[in-house]
Amino acid sequence: MLETNALWLILIGIALELILLLIVLIKQHSSQEQEQTAQKFLDYEKRLDKNELSLRDEFGRNREEIRQSSKDSREELNTVFINFSSLLEGKLRAILESVNNSARVNREELSAALEKMRGTVEKKLLDIQNENSARLEKMRETVDEKLHKTLETRLGESFKLVSERL
Repeated sequence: MLETNALWLILIGIALELILLLIVLIKQHSSQEQEQTAQKFLDYEKRLDKNELSLRDEFGRNREEIRQSSKDSREELNTVFINFSSLLEGKLRAILESVNNSARVNREELSAALEKMRGTVEKKLLDIQNENSARLEKMRETVDEKLHKTLETRLGESFKLVSERL
């Protein structure tokens, strides 16, 4: 855009110079010279028109090249984004799969550890129950022995008293 404005300013400047040149030449020359000058001016005007057409064509080609280049850049950028998106999606899937595998392995290890701990706790509880049963049995035996001894002693004393009274 800036290039286009600069070229138009140059063309306007050239046109103004030609007009000034024509005015100066007209004042300085005779009618025959004026005709020659007018012919030169017409030649300059034709060249100026030719240059203007050439510049317009060049600007048109430049706009078309810029449009095509922009389109190509957008398509390339779109392709890069699609490739990047696919790559990122693949990486995220791999990470997700890795995390899921790790979680599964951790659950299995935790389950095995809990099962082992449950077995150990059950064994310890069974040992405690057996030990408590043995102690209770021993206590019963001791209580039975003392009770039997006390009962025998009292019965013996009672029989003794009954015998003495009789």
